[in-house]
Amino acid sequence: MLFHEESFSCHVAFMGDGKSKPRVENQLRRVSARVHDAIDLPPEAKAGGILVSLVHTEGSCYQKAGAQLFISQAKQVFGLVSGGCLEQAILDEGLSLQSEEHAPARLKCYETGEPGEIDFGYGLGCGGTLWVFFEMIRDRVRLDELLLRPREEMWEAWVVESEQSSWLGRRRNHRSQLQALDAPEQALAAALEQLRFERESERRTQARRSALLSITIGDKPFKIAVNRKPAQVFLAIFGAGPGAWPLAEMGRLLGWQVIVYDHRPSYVEDFPKALAPVELLPRDAAFPWPQVLERDAETGIRAAIVMTHNFSRDGELLQKLLRGKWSYLGVMGSQQRWQTLRRDFALSESPALHAPAGLRLGGDDIQAIALSIIAEIQAHVQPSSGLSLSSKLSRVELPQAKVSVPRIPADRVEESP
Repeated sequence: MLFHEESFSCHVAFMGDGKSKPRVENQLRRVSARVHDAIDLPPEAKAGGILVSLVHTEGSCYQKAGAQLFISQAKQVFGLVSGGCLEQAILDEGLSLQSEEHAPARLKCYETGEPGEIDFGYGLGCGGTLWVFFEMIRDRVRLDELLLRPREEMWEAWVVESEQSSWLGRRRNHRSQLQALDAPEQALAAALEQLRFERESERRTQARRSALLSITIGDKPFKIAVNRKPAQVFLAIFGAGPGAWPLAEMGRLLGWQVIVYDHRPSYVEDFPKALAPVELLPRDAAFPWPQVLERDAETGIRAAIVMTHNFSRDGELLQKLLRGKWSYLGVMGSQQRWQTLRRDFALSESPALHAPAGLRLGGDDIQAIALSIIAEIQAHVQPSSGLSLSSKLSRVELPQAKVSVPRIPADRVEESP
């Protein structure tokens, strides 16, 4: 396996037989399991940190390509790139890079292997392989650029191995403007073109989320990682009652932008402001609804849930919301209530409409209801079938977005082993 190193067997933190190995004390402090929380760090804490990106996986892996982890200068850790089994080895590698003053970025391969493979890889029993890219963040603004989710889904390619260390970490997405291209830019464009060709020609029954390609431009070899970056999700919750609280909290944990609206001042006042911003909706019919409907209009994924528990108010809201562009529009309540709403307010049909909102997960408290709604939104906007991972039903083929990139010829493009 390319990039496999003999020394990896020395980093095993937990073996498949349940015996633990001594770990190096590195005084790291995990602050958050969400890498995006690192955006809130003061600017001076971002420069000199290490960004760790899971660029490609094969086989069974807990995390998929796109997962990230950040180690600040103060040894604070944000995010997770494995289920925890490889995390110590990955953190050790990140600290090693951070201790070197002018260390170039680097790509590492980790093999979890089978439980009995103690002398080869990590013997964790997952049977997967992970390619992880380590790079130092020297510009305090650069971290925000790399962590912020795009307005719309996009494919991004970056150089993870090349002859010149200054080219490592160079990035390009399929919306980048065509301009004079040097060798690494040509390699990045060729990698994006390869993925575009696969998706448009349907060479694969289900388009992959990532790729690791070896590309040669002239006499210069490159290893290019290509990842799908999902769009930011904007969730509007209409109704600030206690049932909205776990909805807002779960949406925030998923990294969504959440905003809550209500027409009742007491509900707005009582809503926990730490969960999400909340705004008062006046009862005045002259209220500028287009501002609400078009908020973050450029966001690729917009979801809304109506749950004021006031029949008339829900009907009025739905009449207005159905004029907007939503990826998901859910209505809380029973099937009978929804049928009455639709009849009394002459509500139109919409492919985004889910009424009643939620999946059949069981449970009847507000947390279980919130989970069923969040799960339905997640499955709808990704998109995904929403089936159990252990389901014996055949995998549902889902539509894939098409991308267009400049056609840049490469001397050679091939899969990395």
